[in-house]
Amino acid sequence: MSQRFLSIMRKIAETDAVLGYYKKDDSSVFFEVRTGDGRSQVVMANLSEGGEGEKIVHMMSEIGPADPALYEDMLTRNLNLRYSRIALLDANAEKTFALVYSYPLEELEPVELARAFGEIAFMADGIERECFAVDRM
Repeated sequence: MSQRFLSIMRKIAETDAVLGYYKKDDSSVFFEVRTGDGRSQVVMANLSEGGEGEKIVHMMSEIGPADPALYEDMLTRNLNLRYSRIALLDANAEKTFALVYSYPLEELEPVELARAFGEIAFMADGIERECFAVDRM
């Protein structure tokens, strides 16, 4: 299964929008994606095991610091997202917002993942720009 994951990730890495690709290991990769106006967004994809041995693809792109004043806005934004959702990450003693996506690898079509990948990169960058006015990449 990890070979299928890596094959799909390599196809995405070959697209024009991807500026950089880093394979951490057989189950974790990072992309730097061109999002326009000299901006880019880092998207992480990870393959993990869910219940009963099911392989799950998780994708994530950090948006910015989790300011409590933005909680309602971030929840409202979830209604307009097609594939992904905004989540609250609690890592490294700093809470951050991130755009996340998860799907079973076995049921995943490469074209579907490419659409979700694009949404994560472009939507995360747009939300970051609107809420924080900086490119946190």
